[in-house]
Amino acid sequence: GYSRMRDVSVMINHYNSVFASLAVLISLVPAVYSKVNASREHVIIWVVPHTHDDTGWLKTVDEYYVEEVHWILETVTQALLENPERRFTYVEMAYFYRWWNEIDDDMKSKVLHIIQNGQLQLNLAGWCMNDEADTHYAGVINQMTEGALFAMQQLKNRSTVGWHIDPFGHTSVTASLWADIGFNAFSISRINFHDLNQRKSDQKLEFVWRGSKSLGRSRDMWTHILDSHYCSPPECAYDDKLFLQDDPSLPSYKPNILDQAQGFVDMARERNEWYRHNNILIPFGCDFAHQNAEKSFVQMDELMAYVNSKSDDFDVTVRYGTLDDYARVSVFYIFD
Repeated sequence: GYSRMRDVSVMINHYNSVFASLAVLISLVPAVYSKVNASREHVIIWVVPHTHDDTGWLKTVDEYYVEEVHWILETVTQALLENPERRFTYVEMAYFYRWWNEIDDDMKSKVLHIIQNGQLQLNLAGWCMNDEADTHYAGVINQMTEGALFAMQQLKNRSTVGWHIDPFGHTSVTASLWADIGFNAFSISRINFHDLNQRKSDQKLEFVWRGSKSLGRSRDMWTHILDSHYCSPPECAYDDKLFLQDDPSLPSYKPNILDQAQGFVDMARERNEWYRHNNILIPFGCDFAHQNAEKSFVQMDELMAYVNSKSDDFDVTVRYGTLDDYARVSVFYIFD
């Protein structure tokens, strides 16, 4: 109710000043972009591991949790603990809340560690990723409140970025609400394909979204449009059915790492042409992805290591990241 929303507002008010300077810089982005001719000879590829876990779709919430989400959270946590360079993005607190209440204190301390060191980013961190077309703003605020209270009270974390990668269409109300909450970056995916193609051509996949004309800059939100859906591109779908093979001693399985590396680099460089800087965000995940996170991460580790070992030849550098990592360099890169 109102009292719970007020509690969240009080809890986040002291953060607002932290983002005030960022909001001012973000508001300047369009004007500065028009004067920049960024060199993209060397591309930075940000691989963003994630999963999109619908809170009810083809199965019930309970079925999804027991059969799929539980294994995502278990195996991703172990994968992150094994390699501090790895990153992961998680959204839906409805599932995280249930898992949190099942794990022991030792595991909870490990989870808090990977959150605090930036390996596990709570993106959005609402109870779910709400629809934008037929939801009332009170319902949106309420579900975000539930998720935010859990994240702040139990996980000691406040989300600073959010993405809506699966809602079918977007509204300015969302941008306005997220700016009011205190997010400093937002990402969306499903837009009209004519609009998407035009934005690719014009290099306008990133922009400042003013959620409210009457409230002005206080409702400005730096926004990134995923250029090619939110699932892993086929060139690196190790969370699905793609396998990487780099052992030349196997007689019946030809090594494919060179072909996969070249295909991955070519894909990333082509997509980078749609942006005005030399960074590209590549999603690594999909619906209920990474149920065997070690399998997907080990193969991505190998691909990244191979590409980075030939960074000068490929003219790219690959690293794990989050939307927050990407937004920081994409916003401020043009000021260098």
